[in-house]
Parts: sequence; structure tokens; C-alpha cells
Amino acid sequence: MSPSRHLALLAFAAVLLSAVTATATEFKMSRAEYYNPRFYGMGGAFSAISNDRNLFFTNPAGVAYVDRNRIGFEFLPVQVNNNTFDVTNFFVDNRDTFEDLENLPVEEQAEFYEKVLDEVGAKVSDLSAHLPIYLLLPSGSSSSRPHLALGVFARGGSEFFTVNGASGIPLASLNLDAEVTGVLSAGYTWAELLPGPLTAAGSAKIDHRNISANEKSLLALSSDEKLDFLKGTVASLDLGLMYEVSPRVRLSAALFDVVSGDFEFSGQDQRDSLDTLNEQDIGKIETSLILGAAYIADRPYRAFHDLMLAIDVREPFDAEKSFWRSIHIGAEAWLGPLALRFGFFEGYPGGGFGIGPLQYAYYSNELGNFAGAKSNYTHALSLAFSFGI
Repeated sequence: MSPSRHLALLAFAAVLLSAVTATATEFKMSRAEYYNPRFYGMGGAFSAISNDRNLFFTNPAGVAYVDRNRIGFEFLPVQVNNNTFDVTNFFVDNRDTFEDLENLPVEEQAEFYEKVLDEVGAKVSDLSAHLPIYLLLPSGSSSSRPHLALGVFARGGSEFFTVNGASGIPLASLNLDAEVTGVLSAGYTWAELLPGPLTAAGSAKIDHRNISANEKSLLALSSDEKLDFLKGTVASLDLGLMYEVSPRVRLSAALFDVVSGDFEFSGQDQRDSLDTLNEQDIGKIETSLILGAAYIADRPYRAFHDLMLAIDVREPFDAEKSFWRSIHIGAEAWLGPLALRFGFFEGYPGGGFGIGPLQYAYYSNELGNFAGAKSNYTHALSLAFSFGI
């Protein structure tokens, strides 16, 4: 057997072995993810497509299917959920009450606390924006060939919610985070190893994060709150495979954070921030697996072109996830210069469109333990620019 075939078989073995042997760690922290509205509009079913900058976080082997060498960036892709508008309007409408809260009679304070919990108590306000810059260098050859991709991603976000405190006074929780992630992906396509092309790729990542959490009663909140940030950096490795069964059908498998260190945060003497961080937000990033399939048709109908249908199964062996939280289904079809998208993200329908640099999606993820328990409908918007080189 040739050396190239040995490498391909080893890549298959590494992905499958890692999927079986990956175990839970003491603490969980979400992996770095920077998706654009196209991803969300297609329900997050993207690992077997991965032909744009989403490949860094869905399947690095997708670089083989980028149409040409590209350099690109996006103008501050923004995501804001519906709750953010509701919570903001509530606080604006009741601004005078908040400013004079400590001077109100006890009975009026209690009535206002009930109003807060009734109207915004169950709503998580989420706002984020990020800045991606990337370089994609696929090989245009039809024979066995290498591929390379580079990306730098920066993100900032905030999360705000209120819960009922033990004393009867609502607790307000404000979490802020900022991170910068650098990714280097390299892959290789074997054109003659199997009946169809097989691409294996890996990504080396460096992720630096700043996290702050502040939880206080509404009575103790002030407009000049001091926020202490915990800072941490970690390196990790991702692996991905893409197999082209036919020109129209692809299968994929991707493992993220196969090798990952622990976040070792500085500033942990700042107990106010550390104590309010949930265990799920600090520590080691768990290995995660995505399996996917896609169908691509150039001319499905006379008016449409470039139809894509895709399905992903995320973390299929996670017993804590219900079926619909693991399944992602999506479709994209082009009508002239307009891309129309539809999908199911963690059991919730959504969709979006793209025309020129403008990309938009409306989708929901699940905040509870089971699909359908607590939706989080979000608007995602970006202006994306990329140039062939």
C-alpha cells in the first residue's frame, strides 16, 4: 500500500477512535464557534458542505470544496435575540422606578419585584458581535492535492437575565465575554484512494478568552458596576473528513478539540467573578463529534440553481441530548442572485437569505435540556466580503 493510502487510513482511524474514546471532563466550556447567517439559515447543517469560512468550525476538510483561493472578512456580524428587545424596553419604560427603587415603600418594592419576574424573569437577553478575517487556499487540481486555510476571529458578547432570589428580591446576572481565536487548517485530498475523492484535514487553534460574571440583587445594582475579567488561553486540535460518494452526495465526520488543554485563568483571586461563573463555563473543552451528509444539485429546477440539502448529527453519543437537539437539517437554493435558506436548528424552524454581501437569518437554539423546552429566537445579520486571489 502506498504511503498516501496509509495516511488516509490513519486519518479515518484517528477520527473514529477519538469518537469512541472521548470522555467527559470535570468542567465543560463551550468550544470556539464563529458562524455566519448562512450557517444559521440552513439550520446548522453544514459539516458536509463547509465551502465557506464556516469550515473552520464545522469541518476543516471542507476547504477542498471552496470554489477558488479567497481572502475575506465580514463587517461585524451581529446576533441579537428577541428577548433583548423585550428586556431593553422593560427597563427603559421603568427607568424611574429603578432609579428610585430603594426609596419606595416595602409594599411597592414587592409589587415591582413581582412585575420584573413576571415580565422579564424568564427571558435571557443575548447580544454578540464578531469580526472574522480569513484566507482559503484550496487546490484547483482534479488530482490528489493539498489545501490550506487561515483565520482570525474576534468576538464580544453579553448575557443578562433575572431570577428570583432567596430573600424574595430578584437577582440580576450580567455575563460578559470577549475572545480572540486563531486557526490554521491544513488538508489533503486523495483522488484515487477510493471510488470518490477523500479529504482529511486538521486545524490547530489558539483561543484567548476574557470572562466576567456579576450577580447582584436589583436593589444593590448601580450604573457604575465594576466588572472583573478572568483571562485564559488554550490550544486545541480539530480533525475532519469529507468523502464524495458521487458528484452530488457527500459524507463527513469532524471532531473538535480532540487535543485540548485546560483554561488556566488569571485573576481567580477576584472571587466575586469566579464564584458566579457556572461550572459549565470554565475549565476544559470537551471533545465533540459531528456527522453529516449533503446532497448537491446544480440545476434541480429551471428557475433555481445550486440546490443543497444537508443534515448533521451533533454529539450523537451524548446521552444528555434529546434526538431533536442533536439533529440539524437545512436547505439552500439560489434564484438568480438571491439565496434562499431554510432549516431546523435543535428542533426549531428557521430560515434566511443572502443577496450580495448582505446575509440574514432568523433561528432558535434550545436553552433547556430538551428540544421544545425553551426557545431562544435570534436575528443574525452580516455584511460579508470575499475576493478571489
